Amino acid sequence: MSNNLRITRRHFLSVSTGLIIGCSAFNIADVFAAEQTSPKVLLDADVAGYKLSAIDFVSSIKMITKDATAHGPVIFLYPIPLPYTSNPVTVYIRGRSTSVKDEYISISLDERERGYARRLDTGYPKSTGDWEWVQLKPESVSKIGNRLRLEIRADKTTGQALSVESIMISTRADLDDAALNNIQPLFPKGPVARVNKTAAKPIIDGRGDDDTWKSAVAIEDFVTYRALQPAKEKTTARLLYDDQNLYLLFNNTEPLLKTSDMRGDEMRTLAQARDGDVVNGKVLHDVISDDSCIVFLQPRSDGPVYEFDANARGVVADAKMQRNDLWGTRDLSWNSQFKAAARQGDGFWTLEMQIPLADIGAAAPQTGERWQVALVRNAAGRRETSSWNPSGNGAHDPLEMGTLTFGLPDIAVAPEAPLQSLQPGLNTIAAQISSASPTTATMISRIQSADTKPSVQIDTVAVPGK
Repeated sequence: MSNNLRITRRHFLSVSTGLIIGCSAFNIADVFAAEQTSPKVLLDADVAGYKLSAIDFVSSIKMITKDATAHGPVIFLYPIPLPYTSNPVTVYIRGRSTSVKDEYISISLDERERGYARRLDTGYPKSTGDWEWVQLKPESVSKIGNRLRLEIRADKTTGQALSVESIMISTRADLDDAALNNIQPLFPKGPVARVNKTAAKPIIDGRGDDDTWKSAVAIEDFVTYRALQPAKEKTTARLLYDDQNLYLLFNNTEPLLKTSDMRGDEMRTLAQARDGDVVNGKVLHDVISDDSCIVFLQPRSDGPVYEFDANARGVVADAKMQRNDLWGTRDLSWNSQFKAAARQGDGFWTLEMQIPLADIGAAAPQTGERWQVALVRNAAGRRETSSWNPSGNGAHDPLEMGTLTFGLPDIAVAPEAPLQSLQPGLNTIAAQISSASPTTATMISRIQSADTKPSVQIDTVAVPGK
């Protein structure tokens, strides 16, 4: 797969703290560009479903509540991205109503009709007070046109407002509550990375020079704890998998290891035994207190979290814990067949890991399967701690977990610079979009700073393929 298309989008940010950025690309129909009408050619494709957060599409930040829902007597949500398919599309809306007469309305704002608002359907809740999915009737994308707006209106006779949490889009009209609740969000809360499957098992020797690593996606956007600023020194992580193992490679830039500076003794690598050096039942030297890399994996959203650590000399530790209290439930007595190897060089050190899937209760991931993950680096000698996912007071205090998506994609998007490097003022985001074959794609970018409502931009482009 080659990078064969470059698009540029400019964003203006007025607030720099608490920045959350995400982007996604897949085959969906254009629903926003005024110069385009409905797509001339639609694919006869089934779309299992994707979930959208209501607060990403509200017309005003005043509608967003502290519990991350849209709230008000009238809620406008637009523009809603639609699948690029000739099959009828069903919209599901998860709301909490105060009256069974509350209205959930879908409206076409097709540019072909010069902005004329055409009501498509109106749904009503079956109960009040609890969260409930309201289903609208299936509609074809050609009938909806290139703009879809949702309006949720409270019953005027009650005088009470209602709340909306999320929207789900699918070509299936028979999804029940359990299926709807299990649909993955289009924009996970944390960062996302693709993990490709490998046919050649890398040799775990700490060198990281196997050709198979060239097919792995490079993860480089590590940020410091709490402040969430780009780390001073570069960390690059790569992941691969096969039917038996998950593999990780860390390439760590480290100025303390520059031969000319002779500061190698400032590196901290005190732990010498697996799971740290234990004296009188207490861990004296914990591996994660050294110059080290830490990986947290949660294959199932309702399952335990597994921790895998290794320092710059290849000493390892592993543990099992619960997501609601990673540090308090950390059990170092749990052991796996996890192995690692490290190598130090002039101005850098590398680390390779091999984690058996069976040890974390996982089978070989299916294409499209998602796991939760946290990737952390502790540069103890320089007192810099950073992570790929945003972290609070430590590695065991992730503000959000990242997401691993398994399998080779039909289409992918890669920003040309770390998204965390955006600053207040005018910013340009350039991204490479690649596809195995020619296609029409829509890239959706979501940017949110601390005190503003999310900004969702939609760009439709033709990708030439290989």
